[in-house]
Amino acid sequence: MRISNKEYDSKDSKVKSIETYGTSSVGAFGAGKPESSYYFKPNEVFLGDQKFEDEIISTGSSSLLGNEFLKKFRFIMDWKNNKIYLNKIKNYPSKLESFGFAYRFIDHKAKVVLLFNGSDIPLKLDDEILSINNTNLENLDQESVCKYLENRLEKNRDSVDVRVKREGKVLDFTIAKKEYL
Repeated sequence: MRISNKEYDSKDSKVKSIETYGTSSVGAFGAGKPESSYYFKPNEVFLGDQKFEDEIISTGSSSLLGNEFLKKFRFIMDWKNNKIYLNKIKNYPSKLESFGFAYRFIDHKAKVVLLFNGSDIPLKLDDEILSINNTNLENLDQESVCKYLENRLEKNRDSVDVRVKREGKVLDFTIAKKEYL
C-alpha cells in the first residue's frame, strides 16, 4: 500500500521506518524522478471502512495499492456499484526483507535505481549490474530482459553475489538479505 509523500511525517518517532532513495516505480510514461521515500509499519490503516493491521506502507509521489498488499487477497471488482471487495486469503505477518537495493533494466542493462538509506550495502545508484550469482546480465535482448524481470535471480535467496561496473571499474560484492521492518 502506498501513500503520497506529503501525507507521511518521517519525523514521527512512534512509527519505525526505513528511508529509500531512487526511482521506485515505472509507469506508462517512464520512470519517475529519483526521490526519497519511506517504508513504515503503522499499527493500523483504514481503507474505506476496512481496518488493516500491521501492514507495510510505502510513500511515493502517488497513492497506490501495491502488489505486496494485494497478493494477500482475492478481490472482486463490482463495476456496477463502483466497489472493490477484498477477501483475505493469506494471513501472515508483514515484514520487509530486502537486499537493500532495487534494479531495473534500462536500455537492456541492469541498473541500480533504488537504495535503502542507512543500509551497509556497497552499491551506488546507477551502478550497472553485470551479473547476479554468476548469471551474466550484459548484452541482453528484449526476450532475456523479460525473462529476468519475471524470474528474478535474487528470488528466494538469503544472499547474492553481484558484479557491477562503476566509473569503468568492475567490482564484486556479496550482499545479504536483511529484515528492515
